[in-house]
Amino acid sequence: MQRETKRVDPYDTRSGTGILGRMSDILTRQGHNVASFSVDRFSVALVGQPGESDSPMIVDRNGVPQVHLDDTNEYLFGLHNSTEKDSGSFAETWSSSLIESLGINNLLLAKLEGINTQAEFPNTYLGDNLETVARLIATRESRGSDVDTFYVEIGGFDTHADVEEALNSRFSEVNGGFEAFAQEMKNINIWNNVTLIQASDFARTLNPNGGDGTDHAWGGNYMMMGGSVKGGKILGKYPDDITEDGPLTLGKGRMIPSTPWDAVFRGIASWVGIGEGDMLDVCPNIHNFNSSFLIDPNEMFGQVIIPPSPAPTETLPTGSPSVSPSDPPIPTKSPTTSPSTSPTKAIDPPSTSPTKSPSKNTSPTKSPSSNETNDPTPGPTSRPTDTPFCQDEEDYFFLGDTTKDCAWVLKKWERRCEKRDTRPGFDSLVLEHCRVSCGTCACANDNWLFQNEVGKDCEWVGKKSDRRCGKTGALDNCRASCDIPCCGDNPDFRYDEDPEKDCFWVAKKSERRCVKDGVDKQCLQACGKCDL
Repeated sequence: MQRETKRVDPYDTRSGTGILGRMSDILTRQGHNVASFSVDRFSVALVGQPGESDSPMIVDRNGVPQVHLDDTNEYLFGLHNSTEKDSGSFAETWSSSLIESLGINNLLLAKLEGINTQAEFPNTYLGDNLETVARLIATRESRGSDVDTFYVEIGGFDTHADVEEALNSRFSEVNGGFEAFAQEMKNINIWNNVTLIQASDFARTLNPNGGDGTDHAWGGNYMMMGGSVKGGKILGKYPDDITEDGPLTLGKGRMIPSTPWDAVFRGIASWVGIGEGDMLDVCPNIHNFNSSFLIDPNEMFGQVIIPPSPAPTETLPTGSPSVSPSDPPIPTKSPTTSPSTSPTKAIDPPSTSPTKSPSKNTSPTKSPSSNETNDPTPGPTSRPTDTPFCQDEEDYFFLGDTTKDCAWVLKKWERRCEKRDTRPGFDSLVLEHCRVSCGTCACANDNWLFQNEVGKDCEWVGKKSDRRCGKTGALDNCRASCDIPCCGDNPDFRYDEDPEKDCFWVAKKSERRCVKDGVDKQCLQACGKCDL
């Protein structure tokens, strides 16, 4: 579960990557200089797609240790130089990684030398971690970085016994570390560009066990802070009924969460300048949640005060500082469990609805709109934006009855999806409005032809999707060819009304469970229907 918290990709659609690494990839494509650091350990949270971003650097909680090679130093570079035409690729890669890591180690060591914090950090494990993060942030200009991300971790919260004593100790360490870090960020005038988020893989039961402790549970809390964070409030929905009979209670004080991890990281991604068109790359599972499960980024963040972008004075090699080949190189980015300085280039997030007149910015867009504009764009676009995936219409009510929405349809979808809504000027089948509930999502329109020209169908679009997906009608009719989600699982579906048998349960044994009555119409992604 800890790994999944760092990845936020339950269906493994972006295999091997982490939530922060995917943000890094997008920001790197936008032209940012992104650097990331994991303190005292490797973290999959920072892993992006190979070759997209620079690899993260793993540093010690007390900074960057000096490497002592003594008598071997004068021979080291000669030994690891390419000496033969037929030198093996594995040996060359190993040598390259070693030399690169040593170069990073020496450069970071030099940058951190003489960097001291003004705030006094507590002498704790978390305090040491956050002090190192603060010192690294202070070197951002000399490193030429306009976006930094960091990951730190502490344990000790598995409180099956003596929960009160354990939490008093843990909270004291967290509070002391956070307080000192926030003060130091204010001292160096960067607090408004820093966001710190605390995350955990699960929560604790509300009811105690027999050992004065608590056991594993589901719904829990995240904490987030920063100069741009609209703090002092709780977002999300608090359960109306926490008794054993409550609709979100699983028993023994375990609560079903009502806010997904994706909601929090979507807000952070928006804050650092990632638009909705790229949000599916950041949170691949977000299309399974409608707006009622998500949080408006404007509720999370105020205005960001962005300092000027520093001119690089020295470039850090990529890789992880160590004396031997380090963990696999991994791209990184975005605020992690520990703070990050946010982009120092001003980025205006895209609006969620079209404007009535074209913007004044005449630079080429990174992704085309799905509708035709009156004027041509200044240059070719590179990839399509995401348009809403197949979903139920939130404001649809059968025959105008406000009690008969798509959730009502789902309860008896076999009969209700085929009903016709006969209101004047509204003559249509229910399945046209409740597409997820009725299982009528489609990845491609086999009858569509671009400008009605024979041969210009979705297969034709897919052959040169980078250019053709921007053509009128292509995104709406050829979503699969344009690599855009066309359907998803129904988050409200429960097989046999069992609260534990949702589409994620279906996906675990899809071969057997998708053939059960009606399952493949509700769990389209889990049953592989989205790939058809």
